[in-house]
Amino acid sequence: MKGAAISALGCVLCCMWSVGSALAQQAEISVAEQQDLMRALSEGNTSPPDMIRALEAHLARYPNTPQRPEVERALAKAAVDSNDLPRIAKYGESVAATASGDFLLMDRLAYSFLMLGGKDNAAKAYKYARAFEELVAAMPVATGRDATRRQDEQERAASHALLYQSRARTIMNE
Repeated sequence: MKGAAISALGCVLCCMWSVGSALAQQAEISVAEQQDLMRALSEGNTSPPDMIRALEAHLARYPNTPQRPEVERALAKAAVDSNDLPRIAKYGESVAATASGDFLLMDRLAYSFLMLGGKDNAAKAYKYARAFEELVAAMPVATGRDATRRQDEQERAASHALLYQSRARTIMNE
């Protein structure tokens, strides 16, 4: 019993040591990568297209970065800001898989896939339009000072979601 406990403890310590050394190695790599990312962000901080170029260059240089989800989220936001439909579709899809509560991203994703054309893209547009509609439907009833304005925005968003769904189903011949 005592021998089994000691061997189990030894195994745990060995695993912790290997994970610790891997993390230390990762931290060393991360410092150079972090500096490169900060340099890229400072260079691309002037406009969304500059930000996109800088962050895409960073992803090309570090394709397996542990910061990839955050970089892709920033790329999707910059693509939405610059109305870059192919990049919204490219980066927004991976971001939507992890953070599906973003109203603007779901709206822009559905629109982007519709504008890119094709039945495959129409199916994706329909999927994101449904998700967008569900997000809008789950919103609480607007109250307070700007209740009417917020209610109008909610209804406009719901109509956009239904319009995207209708267009997607037409393209898919349903």
